[in-house]
Amino acid sequence: GVQTCALPIYPCMEIHLKKIESNARKIHEIFKPHGISIMAVTKGFTAEPRIAEAMLRGGLEYIADARIKNLKKLKDLPRQKVLLRLPMMSEAEDVVRYSDYSLNSEIETLKALGDAAKKLGTIHKVIIMVDLGDYREGIRSQKVEHFVKEAVEIEGVEIRGFGVNLTCFGGVIPEQTTLQRLVDISEEMRMKYELTLDIISGGSSSSVYLVEEENGFPAGINNLRLGEVILLGKETAFGKRFDGLCEDAFILKTQIIELKD
Repeated sequence: GVQTCALPIYPCMEIHLKKIESNARKIHEIFKPHGISIMAVTKGFTAEPRIAEAMLRGGLEYIADARIKNLKKLKDLPRQKVLLRLPMMSEAEDVVRYSDYSLNSEIETLKALGDAAKKLGTIHKVIIMVDLGDYREGIRSQKVEHFVKEAVEIEGVEIRGFGVNLTCFGGVIPEQTTLQRLVDISEEMRMKYELTLDIISGGSSSSVYLVEEENGFPAGINNLRLGEVILLGKETAFGKRFDGLCEDAFILKTQIIELKD
């Protein structure tokens, strides 16, 4: 269960795979009754396959990373893969090849993904990111319909979800009312453009605290993208320990090189 240094070479990182698996399982058990699936975010450990496998043994449904080179390392793991960062046009073919879904907010990028998907004989699934005040990425809410109207005409890609990023650039804390806006926008677009939506993604480790709040998550949010809370045992909105999770899955061991009174 511990992946450690074979020889005492320092500095040394001890990684407790059983603790990561246990954290993933507890998170899965907390959110499953709410109808919320979890993307196991692997960018925090550059997608080391043994750690990713531990997260998946805990029952998590998707693998997600911000870098295609990381998803390449995990191509043989039997889960749907998600590219978390908006794709670069130059990597469109690799995005289609190594990820099942990608997060998007640019029409020109969707066209490039569509062309790559047609070339590879497939359909690439996209999650449209909506900006609800954090300003990291996404389409302002009043412009979503104009974007979707254009996007549904692009061959080779299919809108399969909507998402939001919070507590990142602008430090906006996720709240029930904010996530309700995402649900309302998604439902309006689903009805108007006859979309099949798999994923309404309500954020990252900064959103998990809502599960313990009185109002909780609005009905309709069915996915979270989680890395830090599983790896470090803490939610990131307030930096609090999340009940029942291990905080010592990663232990850095170093040698003291000077010690004096």
